[in-house]
This record gives sequence, structure tokens and C-alpha cells, in this order.
Amino acid sequence: MAAWVLARYLLSPSVATFAPFTALVSLQATVYRSVRDCLQYVLAMTAGATLAPRRPSPASTAGRSASSP
Repeated sequence: MAAWVLARYLLSPSVATFAPFTALVSLQATVYRSVRDCLQYVLAMTAGATLAPRRPSPASTAGRSASSP
């Protein structure tokens, strides 16, 4: 709505009719990119946590000596 009102006063009438459409298209691309990047990050973190080798914590190995199996 704000895009149309501003365009109506600043631009010619034929151009002002496209202002809301242009605002919608530019916002949609931004929201789509944000959601896509978020999903990509979550999937990468999940894959990394799943595929990471399981290593014992340093606290659980502190009592063992070097010669014990």
C-alpha cells in the first residue's frame, strides 16, 4: 500500500500501477532466499552431527593409564 501511495505522487500514473507488484516481487525473493538458506543450514548441521565420528569425552578417559587397552 505504501509503495502505491508513494509511486502515485512521485511517478506518472502508468508507472505507479506497477509499484505494488514490484514491491511484492522484491519482498518475495528476499523471504524465499531467507527460508531456503535457513533450511540449508539446518540440513547441513543435521548431516554434520549425524556423520561426525563418536569420540569419548576427555573426562571418561582421564582415569585410564596409557598401558590399559
